[in-house]
Amino acid sequence: MGKGLIRARIVVEGNVQKVGYRDFVDRIAKDLGIKGFVENLKDGRVQIVCETEEKILDDFIKKIKITDAFIDVKKVQVVETSPATGEFEYFFIKYGSLEEELSDRMVMAIKYAGAMWKDLKSETSGIRQDIKEMHKDLKSETSGIRQDIKEMHKDLKSETSGIRQDIKEMHKDLKSETSGIRQDIKEMHKDLKSETSGIRQDIKEMHKDLKSETSGIRQDIKEMHKDLKSETSGIRQDIKEMHLDVKKSFQDMAERYDSISAELIRTREELTRAVDTLSDLIKQFLKQQEKLEKKIRSGERVSH
Repeated sequence: MGKGLIRARIVVEGNVQKVGYRDFVDRIAKDLGIKGFVENLKDGRVQIVCETEEKILDDFIKKIKITDAFIDVKKVQVVETSPATGEFEYFFIKYGSLEEELSDRMVMAIKYAGAMWKDLKSETSGIRQDIKEMHKDLKSETSGIRQDIKEMHKDLKSETSGIRQDIKEMHKDLKSETSGIRQDIKEMHKDLKSETSGIRQDIKEMHKDLKSETSGIRQDIKEMHKDLKSETSGIRQDIKEMHLDVKKSFQDMAERYDSISAELIRTREELTRAVDTLSDLIKQFLKQQEKLEKKIRSGERVSH
């Protein structure tokens, strides 16, 4: 269930039953992506229970408050709102009993048929009057048209005779011109044939040159390959020798490190022994000094 969705119960008052209002609401709700249902109430009102966003709900309420030839909405009231539950998967019409639905559809059909009959009757009456007036106008107009056609026929007959003569003269000119064009085409064909022969010869010569050049390139590539192969072999040998030198250097360094480490250990042990000896000497000196001070304090004669 999405955030910001609310559930609303809406009651619509007015001439909203047996006029196709539920179908209208169903279409609007589906266009807006609203979920829920619409149903007729026993008191002649229509109830809508739906879930959607608050902004879309406001738009929905505006769109279902309509007045047309049959539907006349007097009031749209949101009587209850609460958080959406996600109960509905889509919007649908909740129908009543079969008898009620058949009655509603029959009444609606009769209303629509009656309205259509009135419109058609009024429209037909006007059409019949228009046809009568058109017939009079056409009758008068046709008389004038027939006279115009006769005059046009005379003019066209005279004009056609002149056109036929012009066509004959144009045919002679075109025949003469076509003969010249055919001759020009023949000459162009000869020139193109000669030119094409030269082009083919040039192509053959180019092909020979390219073939010779390609052969030289292939030879150069082979020689380059040999040189690279020889050079690569030398590089590999140099790398092997470098590897051996580096390996020996590291071994020498390791041996020197071990020797230095052993020497440092021996030096540390000797220093430790020297420090211990010095410490013992200091302790002995301090003891002797203490004894000497005691003798001095007791008045005994100190011998050096």
